[in-house]
Amino acid sequence: MKSKKTILFCAAFTMLASLFVTACSEPSSPSYVTKTITFYKNDGSTDSYTQTFTFIDDISKSYTDSVSVKLKKNTFTREGYAFLGWGSYSTATEATYDDEETIHWRADLNLYAVWEKQLTLTLKDSASSKEKTYTLKENQSVDLSSYTSDFSNTNATLIGWSTSEDADTIDYSLTDTSDTLYLKVTEDTTLYSVWKYNPKVIFDGNGGITYGEESEYYQYLSGSYTSLDGKWYFESDSDEITLAENDFHWPDWSKKFYGWGTSADDTVVKYEDKSTCKFTSILGLYADKKLYAIWGAW
Repeated sequence: MKSKKTILFCAAFTMLASLFVTACSEPSSPSYVTKTITFYKNDGSTDSYTQTFTFIDDISKSYTDSVSVKLKKNTFTREGYAFLGWGSYSTATEATYDDEETIHWRADLNLYAVWEKQLTLTLKDSASSKEKTYTLKENQSVDLSSYTSDFSNTNATLIGWSTSEDADTIDYSLTDTSDTLYLKVTEDTTLYSVWKYNPKVIFDGNGGITYGEESEYYQYLSGSYTSLDGKWYFESDSDEITLAENDFHWPDWSKKFYGWGTSADDTVVKYEDKSTCKFTSILGLYADKKLYAIWGAW
């Protein structure tokens, strides 16, 4: 029968041997976990794509301990909409994550594209073929006066915008100070410029023609108009103009140009060629002035 000491020695030896074997054995392989991020187009379709990420399943970490994951670049497009980023719900109106943002996560994840409807505001110049289109958010309010610098007319002042292609009515006035000019964009919108033309001299050939065979041409007074006081402000601080040199001739050259009259029947010259002409004002408003060529024998 073994003594008590012998039994204790054998037990101690067995324990040490077990520890030695454990220490010298191959380490166990780490356990990897793969999770999936699903990106949904979120436009009413079922279109989606996925991204997987893998990490070591460390049981010492809690579920909330995360790993860094850079989101895949968005590949979805949607006509008439701008992509804002990714939301956690299909009804999200604001993005939780930006495109290609690095997030910290450790579980499966569903992300939904967040879209913002885009509308266009097209402004067309009724006096030329120029037009400009601006992309705006749905229900965005815009101050139309902020776009005036994009349009210019040497002989006129932009006073408003019309919804009519004929630009014969002012639907949005740029000169009305009683109300700040805002347009709320709820649909694709097209507006047409309304110009207040400077006072002009209308030269009537009165039987004569230009070399381009035109019977009429114009000369505008340089300046701008404001409705604040219903007056014109001229660049020269004057309502006078030096008439342009006559450009008419008699079709068969049988008559000579004498000067200008104020009616087609005038035979007495009221304005010499290239003389000074003064506009007349009625209540601060200036009317166009029409001059007729006077012809006579050589």
